[in-house]
Amino acid sequence: ETANGAFPESAVRTMSEIAANAEIGINKYEVFSFIRNWTPKPMSYRETVCSSAIQASFDMHAVLIVMFTDDLSNARLLSKWRPKVPIIVVTRSKALVKHCNSNYGLVAMHVEEVKPVVDMMPLVADYARKLELADLVAGDDESDQVIVLNGTDMAMIGHRLEMSVFVFGDEMSTLTKPTAYEGKHTYTQKSTKVNMDMVCHPTPLVRKTKIVCT
Repeated sequence: ETANGAFPESAVRTMSEIAANAEIGINKYEVFSFIRNWTPKPMSYRETVCSSAIQASFDMHAVLIVMFTDDLSNARLLSKWRPKVPIIVVTRSKALVKHCNSNYGLVAMHVEEVKPVVDMMPLVADYARKLELADLVAGDDESDQVIVLNGTDMAMIGHRLEMSVFVFGDEMSTLTKPTAYEGKHTYTQKSTKVNMDMVCHPTPLVRKTKIVCT
C-alpha cells in the first residue's frame, strides 16, 4: 500500500492503526506451527534454540523475549518464528539497532557494555516499562515471565546460545496451576472428514502487503 498526499503523518498513523488492528486477528501459534513444519530438518543448533524459545513463549504465556547479541543473524532467527510478544535485542552495535527497525518484532536496546544477565535484566525491565512493552510489576496477580537468550559466557557474537527464564513479581503460585481435569467442565471433540479432493486442491497464497510512504 502507498500513501501519497499533503498529510503524510496522518496517512502513516491511519495505516499503522489498520495494521495493528489486523494483527489482533492473526493466530500466532498457527503461524509458528506452519513455519516450523515447513522448515527443513534437521535444524542447526542455533535455530533449534531460537525456535524452542518461541515455543516456550507460547507454552509459558511469556510477556517478553530478550536476546543479548551483536549478531544480526541471531536476531533474525528469532524474528523468523513470528512470536506474539516483543523481542528486545540488547546490543552494542549501532548498525544492529538500525536493522532491528526493519525486522518483525525486534526492538533494539543499545548499551555501551554488557554485564552478566542478572545485572542487565533490571535495566532491560526498565526499558520495557518505558516503552510499555510489558508491565513487569509485582502485586498484580500475574507472574510475568521473560525468556532470555544469550551467548555462552555472554559472547555477543557466535552460534552457541543459552536460554533462561526470569520471573518478575512475587506471584510464584500462578506458575504451578494444575493441568489435570478438575471435573468442572465438559469437553467435546470434533472430527473433520478429509478426502483426496480436499488434500489435492491447490491452496492460494495470501498476498503480502507492503506499506510504502513517500
